[in-house]
Amino acid sequence: MARIHQNIGASVELYSSRIVKFSDLMQRKLDDGDVKTRRTFLSTVIDRIEVDDDTVRVFARKDVLADSIA
Repeated sequence: MARIHQNIGASVELYSSRIVKFSDLMQRKLDDGDVKTRRTFLSTVIDRIEVDDDTVRVFARKDVLADSIA
């Protein structure tokens, strides 16, 4: 949580319940949505994806994530 506050700014207040709610919503959209819905949802949140031989890194747009959780 400290890292999140550092990255998106101290003025954003995050609550565990909101993070869980956002996570549940994301899971439902990814599980139940059609391909177009999934692609649209992911493209609004994900900035880029880096793939190495043994690691996958997903970089998200912090401002969009903060707005989604808040």
